[in-house]
Amino acid sequence: MTDNEAVVRAVFDQTARGDSDAATESFAPGAEIGSLAHPERVLRGPEDVRGYLAEMESAGETFEAVPERFVAAGERVAVTGRLRTRNRRSGATTDVPGAWVYTLRDGLIVRVEAFGDPADALAALGPDTLVA
Repeated sequence: MTDNEAVVRAVFDQTARGDSDAATESFAPGAEIGSLAHPERVLRGPEDVRGYLAEMESAGETFEAVPERFVAAGERVAVTGRLRTRNRRSGATTDVPGAWVYTLRDGLIVRVEAFGDPADALAALGPDTLVA
């Protein structure tokens, strides 16, 4: 496992435990984060991420990004898995494929791109990336 992959795995673990403060410590100030749940929105930096999570919580939304596979390629790490959401008020749920490409510099996440199709995330790593 690469150092970058370890950072991304830790963010998923911390988020799953509900520790958004610890998870956002791995984001660089000014990092750009795309959202699969709200693709029209780009979050900027750790404060935006914490605010977004608080908004979802106050709206009665919960989400779980479930990683199934990590593929590291230099400063980028692709994660494929599932995105599950639930509205506590209505009970409505979703469970859809999801994928994210994290770009890191100096051990911090500087960009997260969200993809609805895991194949698109893996392709974003570049043609020279060996994906087993």
